[in-house]
Amino acid sequence: PLTFDSSVKQWQLLLSGHPVFLVDEESRLDPNRFFDFIERHKINVIDCTPSHLKVLLQSPRALPVLEKMQLVLVGGEAIDETLWLELSDIQHCRFINMYGPTECTDIVTTYRLRDKSQISEFPHRSLPIGRPINNVECLVLDSNRNLQPPGLTGELWIGGAGVGHGYLRDPEQTETSFIDNPYGEGRIYRSGDLVRYREDGEIEFIGRVDHQVKLRGLRIELGEIEHALRELDGIEDAIALVCEDRLYAAIIGVLPEDWRTRLGDYLPVYMVPG
Repeated sequence: PLTFDSSVKQWQLLLSGHPVFLVDEESRLDPNRFFDFIERHKINVIDCTPSHLKVLLQSPRALPVLEKMQLVLVGGEAIDETLWLELSDIQHCRFINMYGPTECTDIVTTYRLRDKSQISEFPHRSLPIGRPINNVECLVLDSNRNLQPPGLTGELWIGGAGVGHGYLRDPEQTETSFIDNPYGEGRIYRSGDLVRYREDGEIEFIGRVDHQVKLRGLRIELGEIEHALRELDGIEDAIALVCEDRLYAAIIGVLPEDWRTRLGDYLPVYMVPG
């Protein structure tokens, strides 16, 4: 629907003279019908979520069709390592990871997937959300709204031309989520996402602020623990939780023997689960 935030990009394409095709629900959910639709209309750019891409890649037609595409825009969810590896094998087509909340007119950062060698650059094996686009400012702030240096995790606040005025008829939520920019002009929006800047200016997504807890006076980032666990060989998924003043983790997969040592390479001692 045209009221959905992602449709903003499609308006821009229409205004630039490009045709835009809306895929019907049955074709969207059936990979073969979806690829028939793509080939019938000679489509060379698609916009979809990582979950949808995973479904499409199960079809034997995925590789030959996607290799003819010019561009695939991926957003709405984090791209995990498994999908990252699959996409990096597809030649000729460019894959762009896009990040942005509705409150900031959809897209605020982009990152281009190039090849498998990128994976070793990032300790958390999910695709980075990249760098701010033109007219966007991304600030990483701690709980006291101080700027975080590269390498340290903080909450992402977003400023720039796309930031909305607030929530309709909800002044209380507006006051919580939109504030005057303490480091520049205009207003900034509180995303609720935990991120960190790399030294090269790329932004890594870590998790959500609401996965943040305190244990024995120490601030624990549950999302960061889960990311580190998923990086270990043999781990398909993981969840971290605090119960009775102890930190635990549940996993799907098999832990390597040196898991504590390897987690210690990325996490402080108090964030390594028992």
